[in-house]
Amino acid sequence: EMLGFVHANFAQPLSVKDIADSARLNKNRCTALFKTHTNMSPIKYVNEYRLYTAKNMILHTDRFISDISRAVPVKLRNVAVKIPA
Repeated sequence: EMLGFVHANFAQPLSVKDIADSARLNKNRCTALFKTHTNMSPIKYVNEYRLYTAKNMILHTDRFISDISRAVPVKLRNVAVKIPA
């Protein structure tokens, strides 16, 4: 249920409270379930899912990266990008 909520709403700002509320759980239970089932915190899962989605859009669509960056809100820190010579 929570993963479905994340997948359906990944383009929106999401908090642990939003995810927990979607399953009628408190934040602590939500976090514990995420760590048990995904080995990640809820927010790490959201960010990983956003990166996965953005990567797939880059690889499998003709959309411009600028369009993808607006559609998939990914906050990148210290990311190295390899550009082929």
